[in-house]
Amino acid sequence: MRIIDITTKEEVSVADTLNMSRFESLSATDYHLGVLPAMRISSKATTQRGAFEAIGGGIEAIGGGIWDATMYPARLFSSSVSVRSGGSPGSSVKAASDADTKASLTSAQVSEMPNPATLAHGMKIFIHSPYDCVIATKPSLSDHLSWLDSHQLYEDAWNLLDRNPEAVHGQSDRASDSLSSTPTKTQGSLVDFFADDSSQTTVSGQRNPNSQAEKEKRRIGGEWVQQLISKEDWSKAGRICGKVLDNSSSWEHWVWVFAQADKYEEITPYIPTTQLRPPLPSLVYELMLGHYIQTDRLRLRELLERWPPELFDAGVIIEGIESKLKAGDVREDSTEDGEQGRDWRILLDGLAKLYLANGQPRKALSCYIRLQDADATMSLIAEYHLVSAVSDDISGFILLRVSKSQQKSAPLSELSTATLVPIRLLVAEAHHGIVQPETVIQQLEKRYDVPNPYLFFYFRALWTGDTAQDSQETATPKAATEERLLAIEGKTLVSDHADTAVHLFAEYDRPLLMEFLKSSQTYDLARASKLCEERKYIPELVYLLSKEGRTTKALRLIIDSLNDVSQAISFAKEQNDASLWDDLLDYSMNKPRFIRGLLEEVGTSIDPLKLVKRIPLGLEIEGLREGLGRMLREYEVQESISKGVARVLRGEVNAAMQQRGKGQRRGVRFDVAKHHHDETSDHHDSKKPKSPPKKLRPGYCVGCGEKFTEHDKAILIAFPCTHIFHLPCLLKYEKADPDLPDILSAFDDLDPDDEGAYDRSIGPKVDHAALLRTVVGDGCPVAEHHMDDGVG
Repeated sequence: MRIIDITTKEEVSVADTLNMSRFESLSATDYHLGVLPAMRISSKATTQRGAFEAIGGGIEAIGGGIWDATMYPARLFSSSVSVRSGGSPGSSVKAASDADTKASLTSAQVSEMPNPATLAHGMKIFIHSPYDCVIATKPSLSDHLSWLDSHQLYEDAWNLLDRNPEAVHGQSDRASDSLSSTPTKTQGSLVDFFADDSSQTTVSGQRNPNSQAEKEKRRIGGEWVQQLISKEDWSKAGRICGKVLDNSSSWEHWVWVFAQADKYEEITPYIPTTQLRPPLPSLVYELMLGHYIQTDRLRLRELLERWPPELFDAGVIIEGIESKLKAGDVREDSTEDGEQGRDWRILLDGLAKLYLANGQPRKALSCYIRLQDADATMSLIAEYHLVSAVSDDISGFILLRVSKSQQKSAPLSELSTATLVPIRLLVAEAHHGIVQPETVIQQLEKRYDVPNPYLFFYFRALWTGDTAQDSQETATPKAATEERLLAIEGKTLVSDHADTAVHLFAEYDRPLLMEFLKSSQTYDLARASKLCEERKYIPELVYLLSKEGRTTKALRLIIDSLNDVSQAISFAKEQNDASLWDDLLDYSMNKPRFIRGLLEEVGTSIDPLKLVKRIPLGLEIEGLREGLGRMLREYEVQESISKGVARVLRGEVNAAMQQRGKGQRRGVRFDVAKHHHDETSDHHDSKKPKSPPKKLRPGYCVGCGEKFTEHDKAILIAFPCTHIFHLPCLLKYEKADPDLPDILSAFDDLDPDDEGAYDRSIGPKVDHAALLRTVVGDGCPVAEHHMDDGVG
């Protein structure tokens, strides 16, 4: 059957081959086509209808329309036919062709087996011959899906199901009763008329992956992939896998199919990068990664960046990469695409990331150190506190920012800048006791010949205490103090390896060598002297010789090698050895420049007469007069200074003697011891009036002449001249101070019979202390008068 567009007169498509019986005996005029328009079916039908009444919706409803749709109605009913229908395009209503089944068609037989096509809504097209009748109706989505599936049009079938999941349930279109009986303007042809209108609709909401529609999609998708593989179209098959596969079992199956065909590249880009439910076995990802470890490291790097580590077992991939590196075919010096070490770096970087994912940051740090990735290394150290881990590869850690070309030809300053951060970190950890200097020295000496610049940078930073990351960190006094303490501790650490330090400083920093020689006491003097002698470091050798006690040889080196009279004189002054001065004079007598230097700079260190007498007669010395004049002026200055010092010294001695004498004349307070005896007689005797003695006697007050008894309440003051006073008597002996009577009145107001009055009074106590300072401290007044009268 051929379908022609009535407007364009062109063939539209070949729908199908119709199965018509006994077509051999029929001609073209025996076939007819009729159209039954869509009509409303009455819902009030109460009588049972025949087959053609059901087709037409009732004679009453359509009148004679069905007969208008046929060209030869009599011929249709004159044949002995039976109805056999198919509910999809291409199905036919076929008459029973056997001669044994020529019985007439009755309405009772039709009603017993109604044709499904006759019950469908919408327009119907009849294609009939004398023996068969084919009813064509608008196909449902299910019909279209079945037709596509049967014709192996899996792509169209899958897309149909993707847009219309209801097609799998056999739901046909429920066209409206008012549907136009003829093609509209938008349906310009019969193809448009028979097209699936509902194919433009979509199903909203989340689809159930276990629904019948999704299962059918998976089946058709699998058939589609298999069809492409059969055609050897692996690239499209891989792409379609990424589109149609939605569960782990399907993915696992097809990945193995591709892998067995060695089509990894075709399927890898489409493998899911998120976890499915149930999850896709990690073996799938491990299979792909293992393949690219062996074949394509660029693709491996891309996959490790795209695939989260949760999708596979990181330990398996780690083992694969380590095995590849141990095999030796991927090396640091191998070249790939003109780039040296590309694959080696990719594998090592991937290994570091996998170590981190596997919870092994120390091993990841080792990989980054080997890669000289300074940023990643420092970030890892800060995040995981892995300073102690660098002890496994100290040299690699130090060389993070030093390229191989720099190692060969870069100047020392450039290397120092490039290694500044790692060196400071190692020094800081040495102070904390985490990375011991012995570990650093051992590894660096093992990798490089001694001396090497990196060990020197480490020793220098230890010696100076350089651990600050920023110069502003040491701006505060507290930070400066901490830096000084670190420097002291660092000097101790370096001194533990003093001989190595001497060698390094002699090689790279001569000023620091002299500082170290003067500060440290732990290096081997003989080895250091030999080293300085080999390198002709004369100042350092002079210092070492003098430290060994070989001052004569040291002086000879200064004179012969350095020819420096100032240094020779300074050296002799430092040693302060008379024999060394004699050696200096002996070495200098044939050198006029040295003699003049001695005259100008020796000063008073040696006897100038001894120096002048040693000068050979007739030796011409330039500037001799100026040298002598300078020496004499220096002596004059020295003499003037000495006289001034003597005068100052005599004045200080006199002042000290006066102070000493005044202290010796100072009075001393004491009390008379009280004895238990007849108090009545003593008290009676004390009431007797007494006259002052005619001469001073021991045991009597010089002021009042009374004998000292245990009943005396006044304080007694004794002087070194043996004169003893009652304190009030001493104060009254001379009243030169106009305030003295007022002070004494404080004592006169006290009741003499009240023994505790003096002790209870606060004011007299204060006055008492002041009087003792002013009066008692001046010495005995009697002795002063006698001295004034000339009495000894």
